[in-house]
Amino acid sequence: MRNFIFVLFLFLGKLTGIAQNITLTDSLTKTPIFSATVCDADGNYIGRTDMNGNINLKKGRAYYVSHICYEPKKFICDENSSVVMSPKSYTMPDLVVTAKMKKYYHCKVFFRNVQYVDSCMKYYIDGVREFFIDTKSRKVKNGNAICRMFQTTNKDIIQKNRAVMIGFNPGLAGMEKRSLYEETLKNKRKRIEGDIVFGDSTQIGRYEVYPDKREVVLSCDLLYPKSQSKLNLFGYESIRSEDNSTEVYDADGTETPTIFDLKSYHRYRHIKFSRKEKFSWENDCEDTFFVVEREYTDTMEPTSEEVIKQDYGKYSEMYPADEKTKSQLAVMEEVDDFSEL
Repeated sequence: MRNFIFVLFLFLGKLTGIAQNITLTDSLTKTPIFSATVCDADGNYIGRTDMNGNINLKKGRAYYVSHICYEPKKFICDENSSVVMSPKSYTMPDLVVTAKMKKYYHCKVFFRNVQYVDSCMKYYIDGVREFFIDTKSRKVKNGNAICRMFQTTNKDIIQKNRAVMIGFNPGLAGMEKRSLYEETLKNKRKRIEGDIVFGDSTQIGRYEVYPDKREVVLSCDLLYPKSQSKLNLFGYESIRSEDNSTEVYDADGTETPTIFDLKSYHRYRHIKFSRKEKFSWENDCEDTFFVVEREYTDTMEPTSEEVIKQDYGKYSEMYPADEKTKSQLAVMEEVDDFSEL
């Protein structure tokens, strides 16, 4: 009888999937990949890899993993405990530095914002936006922008009316004056030793230098020294339990990457909303952008709307969404403005 029960449990375990620890690693450096996004075969959000590139998944199931620095990959969780990912690269627009620094740094970014509600994609937004940054004060001024917005047709998710978009503000490193690298060096509680970022004595991120690609990649836990952040507003409680950021810099000729060296940016946040314990929902938000054009200039002349529209067509093809996102967009509806979301 005991043997029968044991065999039955094994059989049920195969049906439901047994937890398996998977480690994501770089195909070239063999280093772990921190803060990679993992979705299931249907595009539902599963989770992210930790500082050591680990995540627990269920055996026998298909998953899709993506990261701003790597080519997306689909795999089956099996006995192999390691998944290797190939680095992604793109050409940074040339930037001519003159003997006399000009007044503004002018750049355009192609951005993408994806938000999940209870693991199901509810909102998708992408577009092109331009910025002018004062080279002395580093004050950021917005130029013109164009974007497209989509929301799910899933009625169960739509009915969660208060699961609104969170923190949508596509900008340069959250519109900060300093890069994540500069902010890390400025913070007395943080330091970079080799390829590890420490907060006091705790590992909170990774720092990678790729001389062959002339890139520096910095990933960091933005919540440190706290483990979570709580906010009560209008009877709702929000708990932000994860907040990770990754910035990629053009490292050619610089030892301290600044906002002017930024190539791409990715930020992930996990926030749980609740109201007096009556109901709650989970929000996962990902913001990504790529610097697609840049120059130094003495004048602040915004690009025409017509050119911005042309830029959107060009850069949306150059930086396409991954296949899982595309498949979900096929069943989402496009909306005209934010008031409809």
